[in-house]
Amino acid sequence: MDEILAKYLDSSQPLTADELLKSKADAYNSLPGSLKGINCTICNNKGMIAVVDNGEIVVRPCSCCVKRSVMRKMAKSGLSDVISRYRFDTFTDTEGWQKSIKTAAQRYANEMSGWFTISGCPGSGKTHICTAICGAMLKNDMDVRYFLWRTEAPALKSWANKPEYIDKVEPYKTVPVLYIDDFWKGKVTDADINLAFDILNARYNNTQLQTIISSELTIEQITEIDEAIGSRIYERSKGNYVRVSGDGKNYRLRP
Repeated sequence: MDEILAKYLDSSQPLTADELLKSKADAYNSLPGSLKGINCTICNNKGMIAVVDNGEIVVRPCSCCVKRSVMRKMAKSGLSDVISRYRFDTFTDTEGWQKSIKTAAQRYANEMSGWFTISGCPGSGKTHICTAICGAMLKNDMDVRYFLWRTEAPALKSWANKPEYIDKVEPYKTVPVLYIDDFWKGKVTDADINLAFDILNARYNNTQLQTIISSELTIEQITEIDEAIGSRIYERSKGNYVRVSGDGKNYRLRP
């Protein structure tokens, strides 16, 4: 650090106290770190940055920590492996309906506005295309959180009616991009409806948030279960709703 700091001090004019503090902060920020997964040019992969605040040098978490947290979350959920494989360029689009899915998803990833919902039979590429969207958004410095309904929802529902519930569910209400995978897969209970409304209504009321939903249920079927939830998904997903029907369009299972 002394050698780096010397570069900042190589001046014929003496530095002010603020300039000296800034030079020390810059020297710290230029040091290389050893964190993997994301190449951050802000902290040089240390995960921390030094800033001057009220006449003092304060070391704070770098903004890349959020993305690193997302990568850890995806690793825990099993998505870290597929996010490198489930990209737009690896999505099979040999048929017209597949091209339509890919086009709609790429348009959404480029516009980065509103919600994206895809419904249809298992194996139709829902998780692949939604993961590709998430990958594109991560590359654009968007904060993304993955929510696999059948594993995350039971954990959140267990906190219902407890003081800790608010803190547990808050990240899903406020993260800039939330991807809900396999929404309402299996039997839908009143607790599922309450949790879904709590999260989706909060996101519906904040137009700055983006939500990505994949489900075997169509929006019409979701609306039949709960009109308030279905109508919110429908309204926010206008122009970004893809419905994959059956009739042999399960390309993963085709010979």
